Amino acid sequence: MVSELPDGIGNLNLERFVIHENSFTNLIPTKIVNSSTLKWLALSNNEFFGYLPFSMGLWLPNLEGLVLHHNKLARIIPSSISNASKVTILGLNGNSLTRVIPNLGNLKLLSYLLGENNLAKESSTPELRFFCSLTNCKYLMLLELSLNLLNGILPVSLGNLSTSLVFLGAFGCKLKGDIPSGIGNLSNLERLCLDSNELTGFIPRGLGRLMSHTVISRAQ
Repeated sequence: MVSELPDGIGNLNLERFVIHENSFTNLIPTKIVNSSTLKWLALSNNEFFGYLPFSMGLWLPNLEGLVLHHNKLARIIPSSISNASKVTILGLNGNSLTRVIPNLGNLKLLSYLLGENNLAKESSTPELRFFCSLTNCKYLMLLELSLNLLNGILPVSLGNLSTSLVFLGAFGCKLKGDIPSGIGNLSNLERLCLDSNELTGFIPRGLGRLMSHTVISRAQ
């Protein structure tokens, strides 16, 4: 039985391509992830492996959703994905992606970012600078970065994330230092998961007014 996607699918001018929960394997064909007509690409729960194409995003002007959960993808999230400026959902959970999280600030319509992998921080600084780029994403509602190897300090800019943010998850990421006081600015936050880290200091006072509707987990 053939379990690979033919590269020619990328020539079909598709707007939606969804093959969740199958047994497709091998590499994701480059033509599929560079189709100018594509609005939605969902390949979750398959067995795709290898690397995401370095050119991914350069020719996806209409892409709104990219969902690749639970495959066997490795190495980097290509920085070129930031060129797909209409993306609202970027789902990469359950792969083996490593290296750093790229600047995603150009994805200004982004609502959901799920990146539970083995991603790391920039080696040159203890502060997690990619959070700064996410402050451009004014519609961000769900940010899930748990179980990555971030091994750094939450920046002050965390408090400048979208006020639409409902869920922020970063448990098991080897986070260090204090929780920034500005996190209390996230007025619609309902769930904050920072457990199993190496955080120190105090719960910021600014979170007090959110406590009635916010579930907070944090390393002791």
